[in-house]
Amino acid sequence: MNFEQSDFLSSMSVDDFIFFKKVKLIEKARTSWEHFEEVIYSLLDKAREGLSSSKDSFNYDDTREDAYSDMLLPYLNKYDEHGLVAVREGKSAGHCDIVITLGSFKWLGEAKKATGYDHIYSGFLQLCNRYSACHSNSRSGGILLYCSQKKVNLVMNRWITHLSENYIEKIDSYNNQNDENIKFTKHSHTESGTEYKVIHYPFYLYHNPLD
Repeated sequence: MNFEQSDFLSSMSVDDFIFFKKVKLIEKARTSWEHFEEVIYSLLDKAREGLSSSKDSFNYDDTREDAYSDMLLPYLNKYDEHGLVAVREGKSAGHCDIVITLGSFKWLGEAKKATGYDHIYSGFLQLCNRYSACHSNSRSGGILLYCSQKKVNLVMNRWITHLSENYIEKIDSYNNQNDENIKFTKHSHTESGTEYKVIHYPFYLYHNPLD
């Protein structure tokens, strides 16, 4: 950073500086799928924090998957004024739970309550065999898991095992470096034949205080 840039930034108000940072972030996200993907993952982290902090406000058994997904939208639309937009039931060869777009980039997310591995698996099939096409501007998607269990690590490990044992294509899996409960899988996409990556992202909704 040169002196002119430093002077420019130091003359900004706090609000202007925040706006400037958002603009630069989205400009970078437009340059590659990987940068676009990074922004989505950071938004999911914020959404998880928000949902977890308010989990005492709703009953898991009485709350529908769609209701949880609706709660995510304000967090996922943090940059909507800059062109990164999240919508519910977006059109993509059907109505996918969450569709996030930026220019020609499109990321698809299918959401499921973690009430059973076959139920989650149905969401994976919808994402990978109905909604996605796996072209250059839509190379990955996500399974969003609303979890009410105590030990989410066990749920996630068993889910990946279930997926690997049942899916028609070979599944390669690995953990997020900073959070082993966040899983990634890669497989050959049925339609395009190219590699498709899926993030399996848990939301922590267990609430049973002992005090």
